[in-house]
Formats: sequence, C-alpha cells, structure tokens
Amino acid sequence: MSCLILSVCLLAAAGPGPARAGLRPECGNPMPGSVLTDSPWPEPLNMRFVGSWPFGEPYAVTVDTARALAFCGSGAGVMAIDIADPTSPTLRSDAIRCRELVRKLAYNHADSTLFLSAQGRTVLWDVGNVESPSYLATLDIQSSDFVVAGTLCFVCNDRDFVIYDVSDPSNPARLGSCSEAGARDMAVADSLVFLGAGWLLKVVSVADPTQPTVVGVGNLRADVAGLVVEGSWVYSAGWDERGRHGILCIDVSDPSEPRLDYIEYCEHSYRIGNTGQLLVLPSHGPQVFDISSPGRPSYRGCCRAPVCELDICLWDSLMFAASVGWESYQHGLWAFEISDPSNPAVVSRYATPHKAGAVAKVGPFALLAGRRGGIRILDLSDMANPEEVNVITSDDESYDVAVEGALAYVADGNGGLRIFDISNPLEPDEIGSLSLTGTCRGVDLHDTLAFVATVGRGLYIVDVADPAHPEIVANWDSTPYVRATEIQGHYAFLAAGEGMHVLDISDPSAPRHVGQYEYESYDGRDVAVRNCYAWVAFCCSGCGAGGLGTLDISDPADPHPVDTMYWHASDETDLQGDYLFLTGREVGVFDITDPANPELVASHALPYWESEDRGQCVDGNLVFCACADKGLHIYEATGIDIKEREATSPPAGFCLLENPVFGNAIRLGISAPSVSGISIYNSTGRLVGEHAVVQGRETRIPTRGLAAGTYFLRANGGNAASSLKALLPD
Repeated sequence: MSCLILSVCLLAAAGPGPARAGLRPECGNPMPGSVLTDSPWPEPLNMRFVGSWPFGEPYAVTVDTARALAFCGSGAGVMAIDIADPTSPTLRSDAIRCRELVRKLAYNHADSTLFLSAQGRTVLWDVGNVESPSYLATLDIQSSDFVVAGTLCFVCNDRDFVIYDVSDPSNPARLGSCSEAGARDMAVADSLVFLGAGWLLKVVSVADPTQPTVVGVGNLRADVAGLVVEGSWVYSAGWDERGRHGILCIDVSDPSEPRLDYIEYCEHSYRIGNTGQLLVLPSHGPQVFDISSPGRPSYRGCCRAPVCELDICLWDSLMFAASVGWESYQHGLWAFEISDPSNPAVVSRYATPHKAGAVAKVGPFALLAGRRGGIRILDLSDMANPEEVNVITSDDESYDVAVEGALAYVADGNGGLRIFDISNPLEPDEIGSLSLTGTCRGVDLHDTLAFVATVGRGLYIVDVADPAHPEIVANWDSTPYVRATEIQGHYAFLAAGEGMHVLDISDPSAPRHVGQYEYESYDGRDVAVRNCYAWVAFCCSGCGAGGLGTLDISDPADPHPVDTMYWHASDETDLQGDYLFLTGREVGVFDITDPANPELVASHALPYWESEDRGQCVDGNLVFCACADKGLHIYEATGIDIKEREATSPPAGFCLLENPVFGNAIRLGISAPSVSGISIYNSTGRLVGEHAVVQGRETRIPTRGLAAGTYFLRANGGNAASSLKALLPD
C-alpha cells in the first residue's frame, strides 16, 4: 500500500480539549488543561440528548402492596412489574427513564409517590397512573439513603442529615438538618432516627422536624450495613472488627447510649428485612431468623439460589430481591416464599436486561447486544422513548452484533458465532451458528468473511458465504486477546493486546502478521481505518484513562504514531464523512479533515462510567450508545454537516463509476492489470453472478435479474481479492 501524504501537522493541545502526547496522565488522574476531564460532568459541546432505553441490571426494589406492583430499579430506569401472581410476574410499564443508575427506591402508599435515587439525586414521581407516570420534583441534596414516613422524607449522606416535608410531593420543603448526623444507612421508629456511619450508630430525635438533634452515639466496634428497628432493638447486617459477618443486635432501650449487645454470626449480607417476628438477610437466597426472643436471633432456614442481591423488599410471606448478574449469578427480580421459615423457596424470576455493550441499527430498529440479556430488539419510531419489541435470548453472553443486509451476526461469548435472519426484526430466525474456542467478544464483516475477535484464541476468519453453514477459514492466535477488526484492501487491522496489529489477509486461509504498534499500559479497544491512517481507541481497564491514537499506515509493516490524544477511556470508533465518532466515558466527534490532527468538535457526557465496555452505532448525525448497565442512549451532533466521503483512491485497482447504480448496468473502472474477473454476491453472501473483465475498457455488468438491494463486487485475479459495495435502488 502506498499513498502521498500531503501534510502532517503535529500540534500540542492549546486550551480546553483532550491532552495531546507529552501531557500523558497517570491512570485515573485528570488530564492537564482539559475541561472535558477536570469535571466528571462536562457541559455538552454541539451535541444534545435525544432519548433512551436505559434498562439493565436491577439495583433496587420496592412494592406497592395495594396494587400488587413491584417497582424495580433496572439500570437507569424503573420497571413496574405486576406481581398479583408472584409465580408469573409481568411488565406493566417502563415509562420512568433516568440518565443514571437507580440505586434506591421507596414508595408512599398515601399519595402514590415513588422516590428514587439516581446517582445520589433523590427524585419524586407520581405513579398513580403507572402507565403514564409524571415527574414531580428533585431534592436538593445528594443521598446515601432515604426513608419516607408519612409526610416526611428523611435523607442522609456522609456529611448531613436532612428532613423534608413531602405533603405536597411536587414542592418538597426542607424543614431541618443536622450536620452531626451524616451516615450511610438509616431506619426510622416514631420520633427517633437511627443512622449507621461505619462503626458508629447515631440516634437522632426528630420530635421537632425543624430541629433534628443527636441524642446518642454508640461506638459499636463493628461495621453497620442496613438497619431495621423492632421494639428496643436495632438489628444490622454488618461485620465485626475481624471481618466476620453477622446480625448486629444493638440495644437502644436507652437511646442516649446505644450498645452492641450480641452478634449472631451468619453468611455475609449487606441488607436486612423485618416482618416483626422474623429477620430476613439475603445471601444468595434468604436467610431467615426468629426474633421472638428480642436481641437473640435464632436461625430457622435458608434457600440457596444463583442470586446476588443488592436490595430486598418484604411483602407478606414474600421476599423480592433485585439481583445483579455478577460472575455465575443470574440478574433480575427474584421472588422467594418465606411462609415456612425453615424452608424458604424460589417462587419466580423476572429477567431484566443485563449489560449493553454493542448496538447496530437496522432501519427503524436497533439491535442491542446485552450480554446475558441476549439481543434486545428496539423500535426507534419514537427516538425519545424506544420500545422493546423482541428479544433474541442467549445461553451465554451476547457481546457484539454486526448487520449486513437481512442478516445479523452475533459474537455470543462462549456460544460462538450465531447468525440470524432479521428480514422481519419482529421475528428473527436463527439460520446458522459456529462453535469457536475462546470467548467471542467482537464480530466484523467484510465481503463473505466474518472476522470474530476472541479472548483466549485471537482472531477467527469465518467463511459466511453460506450463512446457514459458516466455516472456519483460519485462526490467528499469536495475540490471544483481540477486540475488533477493520479491513482495508488485503490488510486486517486489529485492536488487540496493547494497541494495533496488522495482518496480511490476501490469502484469508493463511493470515500473516506484518506490523504492530502498542500503547504502553493501555488496551487497544477499537480501530477505524481510512487510506493512510488508522485511529485506535485505547483505555486502561479499570480506570478513567485512555484516548485516541492516530497512526500512519502508509506502510502497513511500520505503523507509527502521528498524533496521540489522552482523553477518556475509549471503547469504540466509527467514521462518518470527515468525522470520527468516539465512545467511552463520553461520546466525542472529531473533525479529521486533517487526519493527522483530529479536532474535537462535539461531545456529550455519557451516564456515569464504571469501567464497563461501551459500544456505539452512528447513523448520520445520530449516535446510538450502548452504555453497559444503563442500556441505550441516543445523542445528536448539532451544527455538523456530515456527508459521505468519497475514497481518494480506488481500492485494489478498481472502483464504481456510479453508486447508487442507475440504469441497466453496474459501471466499473478497472486499473489493476491483475484483475481478471468480478464475482457478485448478494447481502446474504450468496454468489449471484460472475463477469469477465476486458482491460482498458469500462466494465459494465447488466443488472437484469438483480433485485433492489446491496451487492458486493469482488475483484478476482493475482494475489488480491478485494471488494466494493454497490446499492441498487428500487
């Protein structure tokens, strides 16, 4: 490959923006001179939020007992689930959609107000009409915990304790506060509030809500996690100074001197529930204890299940648990029967979405790869509020999805490569699959080949000409950890290991490593290629550092940097016209008119980044972002004119003289003497025709018999085999 580089401009960053090479930050530290990273919530730049389908793993649950509804904090949204028949829960509504993770929920039966905490902000919603809830207000304090009791809402964080009058939930009024009562956990009993702050249990009198007063503090020499009150006892799911978990039994008969009286050691738990006669602690299923003898819990029984509970809610003889899908645990809203304390049992599981890591757009639909949640098919007719219309389930984890024509290719973790006919997205049909060694994390398509990136076995090249019977062509595993692949000419550019690797795939059955470039201490996450340049998204796993590297690939055997920007952890890149879209901790748009010096022209903060992989799909000015456990978020770049860029040089010595194709022939210009013929494939990868080439003339391929759609024209001859995509309109 050769090209003429007209100009190379290496400039240091000036003013706000991503930090260029020479200002390399330490992992996790703010980037010098960058307003984009000095604050975790930068102002949007030429970009606006459009809408979201923000659902993911559940972190919170509460119950409306009158209507038999469980409100489940699913990712950054709330699902209202009908539990009238707890053996068969069904979704009633998913109309409450936030921008950040919902970690806490409480429900006020008196006025049908739902209180939720999203990234520490306590927000009030009227859910009297659960199908059409309405936003009411947001409290003016960050919250670690809150409790609603009658017309009062008690809120605490590490620094403060505040009481609000919520008799008019649309206009909550701050009544009083106490800076000495900062805490993480809270329980309320009559005119006393008990607050857990590390080893301390603080007791606050709220007899006068305008003047809450600390009346007692006890040093328990044990950590408090979750609190309930029964009589003159406070029970906590905590652990002693040696790290042993158990039920802390705290005597508060004298509120001025709370005293740890006894610890009933048990399996670890961070939540606790109380029925009056029973304590229930979740630990991969409920542990049940009898407290008929106050202060001396007696173990009754447990139920083991693949559940990792982050929150619970008790209703009659049922325990509802919000479970995340960490390790081998199953995410969703679980219900357990505890009417027989010695033999609690699983009743049901409502499977919520999991973590969104990739997205592809198909007309008015989005395919959202949701790990253990499979592929969620979303209707985008209303961009502000996409609706789920179907799910392609997975027995493993759907990490990535790529679409070509009417086919969707899914990298399904240890489940290999799966291929679906999505000509009707409402009824996807699995037509082929291929078992592969390693964990399939990415899939990219080129002509009739699928390039499957894996963890453990590097890159697989798969022939999908017959999608019902995909076949392995080759496996390159010199670098076992591959994230993504981009094809240009007869080279494959891999985001792999700590940077980018280049393979010569002129013979796909024998890929040959020809070059590489690495970013020390960073992982190569994705790569975009155009002509003489490659742009590599890189990040440091587990922290907020990363960026975008621009490499000169005019000699594929010697890729070398011409620009490096340290921005945020970066996961995926896409090219649209003269712009490069980059998603990670933020979504950013870079002008690459000067390829060697990308310039940030638009950006928007994404929901809080928690070191999870993120993906994107770009359609014109719209960016569809897969935001891990916060689902799909949609943004629009404003004030940017994105036009499809024409190639500056014909790939592999041949080019389309007209695209889309009009008239009765596909017109090709052939300049490479080695090209002897053209093979034509439809969007499913099936060979539909072949045409000879006469050197020195315009080649015309008749369109008679070809239906409207997308076709691939493959140049044959010599050692090269490259292709172009042609569109035949209706």
